[in-house]
Amino acid sequence: MTLVRTILGKPEGAIGLGILAILATLALLAPVLFPGDPLRIAGPALKAPFSDAAFPLGTDRLGRDVLAGIVHGARTSLFVGLAAALAALAIGLSVGLTAGFAGGLADEALMRVVDAFQIVPGFLLALAFVSVIGASVPVVVLAIALGAWADPARLTRAEVLSVRERDYVSAARVLGMHPVEIAFREILPNVLPPVLALSAIIVAAAILTEAALSFLGLGDPNVVTWGSMIAEGRNVLRSSPFLSIFPGLALVVTVVGVYLLGEGLTNALAGNDDPPCRPASPRRRRDMGDPSIRRGGEGSPLCTIENFSVTHRGQDGPALNKLDLTIRKGGRLAIIGESGSGKSTLARALAGLLPDGARAEGRISWAGGAAPLAGRDLGFVLQDPSASLNPVLTIGEQVAEGARQHLGLSWPDARSRALDMLVRVQLPEPEKLLKAYPHQLSGGQRQRVAIAAALAARPGLLIADEPTSALDMVVQAEIVTLLDELVREAGMTLIFVTHDIALAAGFADHVAIFREGRLVETGPAAAVLTAPREAYTRMLVASHRDLATPPLIGGIVP
Repeated sequence: MTLVRTILGKPEGAIGLGILAILATLALLAPVLFPGDPLRIAGPALKAPFSDAAFPLGTDRLGRDVLAGIVHGARTSLFVGLAAALAALAIGLSVGLTAGFAGGLADEALMRVVDAFQIVPGFLLALAFVSVIGASVPVVVLAIALGAWADPARLTRAEVLSVRERDYVSAARVLGMHPVEIAFREILPNVLPPVLALSAIIVAAAILTEAALSFLGLGDPNVVTWGSMIAEGRNVLRSSPFLSIFPGLALVVTVVGVYLLGEGLTNALAGNDDPPCRPASPRRRRDMGDPSIRRGGEGSPLCTIENFSVTHRGQDGPALNKLDLTIRKGGRLAIIGESGSGKSTLARALAGLLPDGARAEGRISWAGGAAPLAGRDLGFVLQDPSASLNPVLTIGEQVAEGARQHLGLSWPDARSRALDMLVRVQLPEPEKLLKAYPHQLSGGQRQRVAIAAALAARPGLLIADEPTSALDMVVQAEIVTLLDELVREAGMTLIFVTHDIALAAGFADHVAIFREGRLVETGPAAAVLTAPREAYTRMLVASHRDLATPPLIGGIVP
């Protein structure tokens, strides 16, 4: 109802919806207003319009009521337009979503099929299809859909290619969601607005195509259509032009109404601040995670990285180069380095989020043998809180997702868990925020929500990839303090990626210094930051210092 009110608030949307509402009402009431067969002979032939109250728009060459034909023809035109558009959108969305999300060979194969259909004009394809199969309303609907699905498929694919790289899709992968669920829950709602805007063009084109086919004699002969009425009137166009003018006007008014409604829908979707909330589907209860992520003495190895390298497609050099590093349970490891040093690449490699085309070499070994399951054993907080939250899902849905996915909770229990997490991350009015959308929150609040979502399933390892880079200094300190408190309280392992050496020094017990994809220096934070062995580390420490800056560690000046 909110979307309808928004459309009605747009002049073009209100006019278009009004036109189509009148036409739809007439089409539904056609059997009541004009009972019987509209193709039957009802009076004298070629009676002029407005000359007889029984036939307001006159009669055709056989004595059939023109007004009855127009009203009954609205049923056919509207049905064919909507049915063909729905079929084209269903095919196009399926193909485009599959091609864009799967990528690789599937993308190439499907897009070549799309190219083949786009080479042939849609009307010629529909014309050939109906000529071969035979004329009937279902065949006409299918013929028009076959000629129209390629455009929404290409548009959907383009949108999916953009959306699938967003941080909130990565966050869904970290939660362990199935790829099909990611495609339909996280990606599809975000690509629908432009496709729905295109649907108005498809409906209008379908109505015109049906009229053209009927005009050429390829429509269903047992059904009255506007195209067939226009064709009937062309034989007496000079003496009785009204036979073609009235159904032609009905066709024009309908197409204009569809276009106006489509324009209103486009504007409403572009400016709608309250996207519809979709109910979540039930899930199977899952096991409670790999106990090896938590079990074992604090300080024992959790993850051992040996001779590990990552090279991205299209890059000459590796993003990570022969890395050796040990991550210990219960520790707080800060990975520090300048932009492009490989910090985020390592974080994403640990979470299984390396992009397509990235080539990894070397070995990452986890305690217990198996890698932690993203979302269940491993939580991930991405850099930009604006991009890491799905704009069409409520805060409550996004925080509850991990608990429902991995703790096997029902929706009410998951909602309670989400409420508890919002309280723990110290958000004001958490009950109200459950129903809010990301754009209604500040940057600091969105980052707190991202932390709550990452911790909802009680993971044993939390990776925070520069979670404060988009925040101001005051909020940065609050987020770091919050992370430290939550990690200590839950006994988790924390990997904190940052370029801010001073920020990491406040809570990390170990640091790893990165530069140009290589590990420069690692060790206890106090030792590395107070007595760095490497020149690059000394430069980082020195770059922090000025006359007003306190020492990084415990008041000891290196």
